[in-house]
Amino acid sequence: MNTKKFSKSDGNLKIVIYFNSQSLKVDSLEFEIINNHYNQYNKHLEFLRQFVQNKKIQEVYDHATLYVMEEFSKITLTKILLVKNHKEQFYRDLENLLRSIAREVVREYQIKRSINFSYKATSSDWILLSQKEKEKIIFDNFKKQVNLSKENIKILNIEKNKITLEFLGDIKPEIKAKTLLDMEYFLRKNVESTLELFVEEMQDQSQLRRLYK
Repeated sequence: MNTKKFSKSDGNLKIVIYFNSQSLKVDSLEFEIINNHYNQYNKHLEFLRQFVQNKKIQEVYDHATLYVMEEFSKITLTKILLVKNHKEQFYRDLENLLRSIAREVVREYQIKRSINFSYKATSSDWILLSQKEKEKIIFDNFKKQVNLSKENIKILNIEKNKITLEFLGDIKPEIKAKTLLDMEYFLRKNVESTLELFVEEMQDQSQLRRLYK
């Protein structure tokens, strides 16, 4: 048989992964909710079950829980950068179980860890939009979500799913960082799931100040 069963439980959940030793990918996942309080997460686990099919075990280790969080969590990205900081115990339990299984699979088949290049493809709906249409969507959402307009941000470049911005005016670095993360999370949830936001700092025009930075 090419498929081997790996199972872990913690008193709240039981996760079973069927791993294909020939393709070195996950064939399927099953789950059992042990703690009745976790019945509210049945949809989360069904989403996970679909997500992991035919995925490399490293993708399960690195991203599976994050994708579940992205799909269902109402907390902004700045609050969920680390699963261990999430207020819902379910996500911490889920990540612990999945990573425990993944480590066991890696040991069993001596799989070498490498850079994870498993990314979603950008949808044709976004790619086929004109530059002006894309800019309008971005500006409209910045205005709606964080009350920033063209007076506050400038779009320098849009290349496929990568959007490079410049913040205009005197905005604190910590505000820039939070705004960028929150907006990227919002755009991924509501516009296109592969969008990435980058910021290019406006160069200080004072030669004297630049010398002392």
